[in-house]
Amino acid sequence: MSGRFFVDTNTLVYILAGKDPSTGVALTPAETEANRKGEVTFGLLHAGDLVLAVQVFNELCNVSLRRKFDWNKTKSMLTILRQLCHEVKPLTIDIHQRAILLHEKYRFQLRRIDAERRPRSQMHDVLF
Repeated sequence: MSGRFFVDTNTLVYILAGKDPSTGVALTPAETEANRKGEVTFGLLHAGDLVLAVQVFNELCNVSLRRKFDWNKTKSMLTILRQLCHEVKPLTIDIHQRAILLHEKYRFQLRRIDAERRPRSQMHDVLF
């Protein structure tokens, strides 16, 4: 994969939700699946020019706190994401207004954009 791309917050949560299989405790099927998805996401983060919005960082913190993930692991991940990012897009009032237009046209939720409904390349054109 090459070129700029975005990663949804939900995919990043899989990395935080993953469990260490070397602890000697058997993983549940859900934990095994979270680990698999986290590994795929981790691979994507190194595959090209990652672009994230500040909103993704905020959402990741919110999910981490709400689900009581290890806060040190979350802070480490935020640091790594900042290092991997080709660009971090600010959350501005213009972007917010575009999100409202997307909601009105496609019924997207304002807290996140469902990437499955619209290709990433089009989302970039609409949001940024």
